[in-house]
Amino acid sequence: MLDDSILTHESTVTFIQRIYQMMDRTSRSIGDVAFAEQALLVNAAESDGGFSLRLFQTKPAQSANSSISIDALLEKELAVRVRNRNDRRGYAIKATDKGRNRIALVDRAIALTLIDTERRLTEDLYEELVMRARTFSDAVNPRHRVTTFLPGALAGYLSAYQFAVERESAYAGLTSLQVSILCCLSGQTERCSAGHIAACTGLSVEMAELNLEHLLDRQAVRNTNGLWELRDDGRQRLSTFMERFKVRVEDIVGSFDDEQFSHAEQLAELSSYLFA
Repeated sequence: MLDDSILTHESTVTFIQRIYQMMDRTSRSIGDVAFAEQALLVNAAESDGGFSLRLFQTKPAQSANSSISIDALLEKELAVRVRNRNDRRGYAIKATDKGRNRIALVDRAIALTLIDTERRLTEDLYEELVMRARTFSDAVNPRHRVTTFLPGALAGYLSAYQFAVERESAYAGLTSLQVSILCCLSGQTERCSAGHIAACTGLSVEMAELNLEHLLDRQAVRNTNGLWELRDDGRQRLSTFMERFKVRVEDIVGSFDDEQFSHAEQLAELSSYLFA
């Protein structure tokens, strides 16, 4: 199902990194809530009676840090643990009024940040993005009541995608930002500047240059007169990452039916156009 899928393109890895980092920074700026915590909180708010902890912890779309995220929400009084009314042997988490207020603040901040920073995001494209996000959410969680710009299902899968990038980057001996840079370089037909790479990945020029220097030390890239390109070692590291990453994404979306997968592809295509 994932052969030649945009969900496993190098360009998709780059724009997912870019969007996730932006959303995480924005979320943390509103009361120090990490985006992974925000994703869980939104799911809890959308589900009547709370979000099943057993379901959350067994879904492949969730990261290995789920218990940390849950504890953080409880400690900040953004959610409470309640009996799961659909399974009395288990528990669910339910958003508090404070948590719902935080959801609204973060959701609005993320929407405004996207509008302010992405010049391609016109009013019409923004409405289409919201529509496709809601359609994807309805296909994955038809019982959830979505009231936010970023539905819980989409936020959860975005967090899982980012976790997959981080995990497989480490296996390839790289950071997720370095993989994002290599993905960017792999799509170039000629050498490019650090400024171009920064624009492609959403990093500051200083951060792009710092990571490029680390990659240069590891002989993954080459610098010629201030312009950058991939070396064979960088291509091999990226190939190692992509092979394992595709398997990881299969775990994430493996339970999708054809309709859900189609919605995910359409959303990825629109997002790639807007943010890549």
